[in-house]
Formats: sequence, C-alpha cells, structure tokens
Amino acid sequence: MFFFVNLLGLVVFLGIGVLVSRNRKEIQWRAVASLLTLNLVLAWFLTSFQIGRDMITAAASGFTELINISYVGIAFVFPDWVNVPQMNFFAAGLLPILFVVPLFDILTYFGILPFIIRWVGKLLTFLTRAPKFESFFAIEMMFLGNTEALAVSKLQLMRMSKERVLTIGLMSMSCVTAALIAVYVKMMPAEYVVTAIPLNVINALLVSSILHPVKVAPEEDTIATLSEGGEREPFFSYLAESILGAGRLVLIICANVIAIVALLKCVNVLLGLLHASLSLELILGVVLFPFAWLLGLAPAEAF
Repeated sequence: MFFFVNLLGLVVFLGIGVLVSRNRKEIQWRAVASLLTLNLVLAWFLTSFQIGRDMITAAASGFTELINISYVGIAFVFPDWVNVPQMNFFAAGLLPILFVVPLFDILTYFGILPFIIRWVGKLLTFLTRAPKFESFFAIEMMFLGNTEALAVSKLQLMRMSKERVLTIGLMSMSCVTAALIAVYVKMMPAEYVVTAIPLNVINALLVSSILHPVKVAPEEDTIATLSEGGEREPFFSYLAESILGAGRLVLIICANVIAIVALLKCVNVLLGLLHASLSLELILGVVLFPFAWLLGLAPAEAF
C-alpha cells in the first residue's frame, strides 16, 4: 500500500507540474526521465548502503563546522547570544551569513569556486542534462541553504538571463541550511535527514525543468569569473564590499521575516473574528491534506 501511494503521488505531482508549466512544449522529457531515474537510484544508494550515508554526513558536518566557526565571531560581539540553551533566530540563522558569504566570495576571488563549479557542473550536466551553473547551484543549496547559496552566487546571477535567474529562484525553494541539520537529526533519525538533503537537489532540478523549461545555448552555459571585464578589484576592497553586502542581506531577511510573521498573525486574528476555531493552519491543513498523504505521510499525521 505504501509503495502504491508513493507511486500515485509521483504521478500526481509530475502531472501538476506539467499542467502549470510555463511552456509545456519546451519540456525536455529526456532530461526529466534522467533526473527521475537519478533520484530513484540516489535514494536507493543512500538508504541501502552505509557508505552513502557516511558521505553525506561527513559533508554536512563540514558545513556545520563552518557555522560553528561563525559563532566565534558572533560571540565576540554578542557573547550573550551564543552557546545558550536556545539561540535566537537572528544569531543562529542570520548572523552566520556575515561569515559564510565573505568566505565563499574569497574562494570566488581566487578562482577556487569557479573551478569547482566548472567540474561539478560538468559531472551533473552529464548525468542530468542540466546547465552547468544550475547543476552546481543545486549542490550549493544542499548544504548552504537558500539565502547563502544565492548570496555567494551573486556574480553568476548578475550575468545570467532573466529566464535562468527565474529557474534559480524556483530551485532555491528546495533546500536546507547547514546550521539546521544538527537540529533536525535530534528530532528524527539522522538517516532520514541526510537522505532527504541530496534528494532535494535532484528534485529542485527536476521540478524547475518542468515548471520553467529554459534552453541554454552552449555559449551561455559558462561560469562567471572576476577576471572578466578588465582588471579585478583589489582584494581588501572586494572583501569589504562582500561583508557590507552580507550585512545588508541579513537586514533584508530580518525585515521580511518580521513582516511576514506579523501579517500571518494578523490573518489569524481576522479569521478568529469569523469563528473562534478558524485559523490559517486549519485551512491549510484541510487544503493540503491530500498532497501530504500522497507524499507518504500517515493519514493521522498528514493533517
């Protein structure tokens, strides 16, 4: 029964994707088939072989260590915000960006990140038929998370077409931040968490290739480097601009979170005026119940 529900869910979600696709005629079905096959094989490898889980766990631990290093800088300025029983969202989720973004900008400045993008992109492009940067961006999201991946890839995004940037926007909705992996593994078996992370990478490529298929010409499928367009900026000037950009990003995210959470609370208050038990959570629970069930959740948990 469980296998049947999962198979039905796969067909339903793919069908919805095709139905709402921006350009159904341009969907590359060979790429979709390749991504779907890779997803199933990867799921099998990560759930059936210990080496697969060990690889993902080791990589996740490395990126989590980066977050821990960022806490040293945060503690230097705000000692009462770090290493406490419950770190607030600003310290745990946003301030590490001030370290992660400049770090990856330094890797970009010296050509290390573009080199990795080029070769990892070639491998994933060979397997999935996706463009090189889109393939590598999926890897970035796997451990850095949405915001950090977008931030450290800003040079590439500035030089891409609007259509490809929209694809990246769609892909960025499927990710997990490295800082939260340690939290998730305390809430459920670690093997489920580490298996879901790379599968989200393939799903991001798969869904975006259906919702927003974009043909990328070979001459456009390039990796941006700082050497393009003349003499590059001095290192410390570049680093200072990177840090300021990361700071602006933190404030932008913080403003959005405050506004959206408050607006959702406002909606719940207004719904409560209509009926005491009515809430946005209740409405979403009813509307999304069949989709949660098709994802494999037990009926008692799906609501």
